[in-house]
Amino acid sequence: MDVLVRVRDFNELVDEIFRAINEKQETQLEDGEQDSGFIKEGYSDELDKARHLGKNSKRDLISLQTDYRNNTGIQSLSIRKNNIIGYHIEVSSTAAKKLDAYPEFVRRQVLSDKVRYQTAVRVSPERKSAERKFF
Repeated sequence: MDVLVRVRDFNELVDEIFRAINEKQETQLEDGEQDSGFIKEGYSDELDKARHLGKNSKRDLISLQTDYRNNTGIQSLSIRKNNIIGYHIEVSSTAAKKLDAYPEFVRRQVLSDKVRYQTAVRVSPERKSAERKFF
């Protein structure tokens, strides 16, 4: 009898699964990204926010890089990432003299032809929170 009670409870679970599943799921794209997820958009606000951060992070980095270039006047400035210091701002040794005038940029690494900086605005608190939850 107990088994029959548990089987009836599965109806709610099955209904919930069908509400969540994206029936129009796309296949994996050539560059490794998926066009749509397994779970429907709109099913979970938290998941939707994480997807938004994931899809827009590259655009946000490009926007931040453009802002830094415009504010400093250093058009060769770039935002990069490596396994040693993570995300950083990279400029030529010549441009580093100009960037040193900005107190928000802190030198982290000096190479023969480049200097790497970091700043407190590296990652938004929203993104840090999402990364902790989902990664």
